[in-house]
Amino acid sequence: MHGDFNAAQLPEVRVSAVPDGKPSGELVTQ
Repeated sequence: MHGDFNAAQLPEVRVSAVPDGKPSGELVTQ
């Protein structure tokens, strides 16, 4: 169960840690 939760949270953290200058919203749209 721990592994599943980690995998589900990995993408979210990545999206939040987008490169400087580009908001997560824009990255997701592109």
